[in-house]
Amino acid sequence: MKPKLYKNMVGVALATTLIAGNVMPTFTHAAANTSTQATQQAVSNTSLGKVKIDQASYFELKDVNMLTSSNGKIVSFKVTINNKSNKDIFLIDYWVNLKSQSGTKYTVNLIPDDQKVSRIAANNSQTLTYYANVSGNLNLKDLKVEFIKWDFNQPNNELSLGSINIPATYNASTPAGKKRNIEVNGTTIQTSIDRFTMGKTEKFHKPIITFKMQNVGTQSFVAPAYEFKLVTASGLTYPLSAKGLENLTLTPKLSADITLTGSIPIEVDTKGTKLLVTLPVTDAKISLPVSSYNMPSVDLQTGGAIGKEYSFSTPSGDYYATVNSVHRLPLEDTDLLAADITITNKSSETLSIPNFTGKFVLDQNVEVTGSIVRFDKVIGIQPKSSISLQLYARIPYTYDFSEVKTVLQEKQEDDKVVDLIEFTHNSDLSSIRTIALNQKYYLNVVGKRANIGVRKVQTFESATANIFSVEMTAENLEKRFSNIASLHAYFETDTGLLYPANVEVSENKVAPGGTALVNFWKQLPKSIDTSKLKLVVGEAIVGDDGKNTGNYVNPVAYVLLKEDNTVATDLKSLELYPYTISISNIRTQINYENWDVLVTFNYELNKNLLVESKSDDHKLVLEVSDTEGKIKFSEEFALSGDKALELGQNKGEFKKSNSDLISQIQTLKDYNLNVYHQFQSGQRKLIASKKIRWFTTTD
Repeated sequence: MKPKLYKNMVGVALATTLIAGNVMPTFTHAAANTSTQATQQAVSNTSLGKVKIDQASYFELKDVNMLTSSNGKIVSFKVTINNKSNKDIFLIDYWVNLKSQSGTKYTVNLIPDDQKVSRIAANNSQTLTYYANVSGNLNLKDLKVEFIKWDFNQPNNELSLGSINIPATYNASTPAGKKRNIEVNGTTIQTSIDRFTMGKTEKFHKPIITFKMQNVGTQSFVAPAYEFKLVTASGLTYPLSAKGLENLTLTPKLSADITLTGSIPIEVDTKGTKLLVTLPVTDAKISLPVSSYNMPSVDLQTGGAIGKEYSFSTPSGDYYATVNSVHRLPLEDTDLLAADITITNKSSETLSIPNFTGKFVLDQNVEVTGSIVRFDKVIGIQPKSSISLQLYARIPYTYDFSEVKTVLQEKQEDDKVVDLIEFTHNSDLSSIRTIALNQKYYLNVVGKRANIGVRKVQTFESATANIFSVEMTAENLEKRFSNIASLHAYFETDTGLLYPANVEVSENKVAPGGTALVNFWKQLPKSIDTSKLKLVVGEAIVGDDGKNTGNYVNPVAYVLLKEDNTVATDLKSLELYPYTISISNIRTQINYENWDVLVTFNYELNKNLLVESKSDDHKLVLEVSDTEGKIKFSEEFALSGDKALELGQNKGEFKKSNSDLISQIQTLKDYNLNVYHQFQSGQRKLIASKKIRWFTTTD
């Protein structure tokens, strides 16, 4: 044997053995075959034909694949040597040629791992992988595989055992929706495309593919350093990054999902793409095709209807999005576009929360960059659970549009922004949900869950303007102490006038099952008919600095109670919520030295200790008003703070100096003790009035 031939003798011997017998073409198309079980039958290696080595043994050609490379095309194929005889087959005696139909011969190589195989033991079989570089203008149907046996008595030292043409109908790609079995180092790995979604950015399509691998063999499987590519119908190839493949080992019956991501220029037609799995050959500095897959129908990750669920995928997993509402909300001098979106994890594993961002597109051309806010206090999405997020952006209140597109995006680690899903709506956006009279709104924010309802409506009067106030209670539904969510509100008249409301709420945390008193108020012209007002309340958006940004989302409109203007004549259990006060033993007397009118009284002040409130601007005012208008004076008493009335049963007093008393004292008969709830800077609401005889003591 010539020394220069020895290096390739293993392959030559194999090829010769394959051709030694008659050629037995057995090419079959991989047909769809639905199992009666839940999964479909996997596609195995496709046989293109057999060539006899002797009367018992033969070579079988399988899995011919072609890949475009920088130097033309690379063809890989597998040959199974089936030794059915009682003696070993030495591969040094055989080789395989790859030729074009016109007779051009291409250099064939064995992959490095298979170069170590020198013989096939009796009654055994083994599969070897070959590859060759061919001209870029060739297709598989232009090729044939010839098997030879080295015979130095023959021309070119080759005895042709037979050849197999690649049929024009041959398709190595796995049908969409099917699984493929791959033989790797003596074990069988079942592969499939579990999911295919296609996002997009301004410049790129962003495919995300879930590639499933399951070890259906009997030995552990250490995943090779596979490479993945998307090949378009026009032959363009785009590499994909693989997450979950590195250091992957699968014991029998175990499976793993490999997440593949990449970028394809937006102008490229992605219809008819195929997934190609390749294996690098380090010594040859090339990658060989292992298997290919027709892509299933792509989920374009677009949506449309409010309230309908759509799916999208990221490298972290599969998510489901529902746009619950899209509102155009008034601010003082702008409007706010706000979309409420629910993200659901339907899997059995916790998913990370993508770095969401988003935008609105008005009338298909005007892009408005949005911001995302999440009120839920969670760091991941639990299995079978959801989170809420809000996308919002400001627009001029004078700007009209006929269509708005809501685009949910993800900001990746390289600061690239990827479109995940989009929803298109006309200008008739969501109406604000109405909370009926005596009903409560369930605020479903993880960590701040609460029932919020209207408790009382009050008008505090002054000479020039009134303060209109709506007291609301927020019941803490969490299992721990919690602050009530920051809220934003405005009053709207029946003619569409808007008045942003001030929010008064305690900064203290509320006990589980406890209540916070939230007071929404606004100073209004006295001409406003407050009986026709409605109150719109939303969740305020707080900036990183902890300050209110002035933006809000998730609005609801409350139907307000009719204001109760009843003035009590009994001074027992008067309410300045969450306080109640009873006043008794009221007595007036005169200090003749200073001509002071002294009013003394007993009081009992109670507070609901499960209600957190901010009472700094609320005061109790007691006013003495002579029924004939001769004397009138009052005193303010704080409900909280250092000089406030004390809880429990106590005594109180106040006085007024009046030098005119010397002339009036003989004519004084009755006075009214008026009790006011005072708010802010002197605006008052009369809550009780009792007629009392001067200089007597009441019960």
